[in-house]
Amino acid sequence: MKEITYTPLKTTPLFDSIRFSFKYLKNPWAIVPIFLNRSVKVDIKWSNDGGIVVHGKTEFWKLRNLTHRGWEIIDTRNGIVYTRKKDIFIAGYLHHLSVLMEPLESYYKVFDFRDKIVLDVGGYIGYSAVLFSKWGAKKVIIYEAQRKNIPVIRRNLELNKVNNEVYNLAVADRDGEIELAYEKLGSTDFGLGGNRKYRVKAVSVAKVLSQHSIDIAKFDCEGCEYSLLSVPCKILRKVPRYVIEYHHGFERLKNKFEDCGFSVKKLWRINSQVGGFEAEVNR
Repeated sequence: MKEITYTPLKTTPLFDSIRFSFKYLKNPWAIVPIFLNRSVKVDIKWSNDGGIVVHGKTEFWKLRNLTHRGWEIIDTRNGIVYTRKKDIFIAGYLHHLSVLMEPLESYYKVFDFRDKIVLDVGGYIGYSAVLFSKWGAKKVIIYEAQRKNIPVIRRNLELNKVNNEVYNLAVADRDGEIELAYEKLGSTDFGLGGNRKYRVKAVSVAKVLSQHSIDIAKFDCEGCEYSLLSVPCKILRKVPRYVIEYHHGFERLKNKFEDCGFSVKKLWRINSQVGGFEAEVNR
């Protein structure tokens, strides 16, 4: 597979914002105070929920740009936005929906998922788990550290009829409570650093790999992937295939997997420290 360079979608001109507003909003002129960076409640045309609050133009662009990635906005309920892309349904609060802008279909569809049990470490809102199920996985086992994401994950798994297990646990190099640094709860970079601290119960990655029967493991957990460095090769090889996003450089993980008898291939690159790779055990 050719290595992918991730290029985030850029915001589009004013004309596209106006067109989006007239297509989706009951009051299209609500965008005027939004562009003055005010918080405004907007109603989606076909929803009777009473609307969602959009905090300024950055959040509005997030909502609008979903449609440029092929997502339809189909409803809002209790502040949650419901979206659809072909046969995939994803719901989330506005701050969650930036994950739908990432090309996860290109990132993760590197193995045959049919009839496989997939471990999803860093489940976030369940989007990747839904993709694995749509690609044929018979079960997805999800670990997610943020407590408030768990109901959103369950909602999305239910919407898409995903056979699942969900654990509100961080994955680390040891069992016990750990402290994660963050700037904003619910963000996709939660755990990568910040001035705030979040305590959460953790389970050792060696235990996770040992206690489940896993065919493919996906790690996108904002740094917890480096806990794999502590895992004995015998346990690491219990899972024959991995697809991993790294956040603090590639080489240490690459060397670990190669030392344990895996073939490693870099898949995507976001910057010099962040990207993704696949690893498959040599038989």
